[in-house]
Amino acid sequence: MGLISIRSGVLGGAFVAEMGIKSVSDSLSNMMRLGKIGLKDIWQFRLLIEPNMCRLAAAERSDWDLQQIEEVISLREQAVKAKKIPAFADIDFHHAIARATRNPLLILIMDAVGQSLFVNMKRLHLS
Repeated sequence: MGLISIRSGVLGGAFVAEMGIKSVSDSLSNMMRLGKIGLKDIWQFRLLIEPNMCRLAAAERSDWDLQQIEEVISLREQAVKAKKIPAFADIDFHHAIARATRNPLLILIMDAVGQSLFVNMKRLHLS
């Protein structure tokens, strides 16, 4: 997972690596590939978290956030009208809601979940 990074030079040494969306989403994707986490687990997680996340987003959102959410909904509607599966627009919608909460932990987790779903959908050729 790369918890320690080594930097050379005068100011080098061993440092705790920065954790971000990539390390979290890579872990989730690997667990999905290994069968440790399934789509059912992702959906259950989302059903438990998202109603409260939406309440927080409604309270914290800016006009810009609302505009982003409306744009994603429009893209989803266009995909449905074109008889395409709106999977990626759905992921973007959940990202936009998470960002509107202004909660860095929710944003990190929801972006990581979305990224791992994106990777797995691309593997299955869903778009």
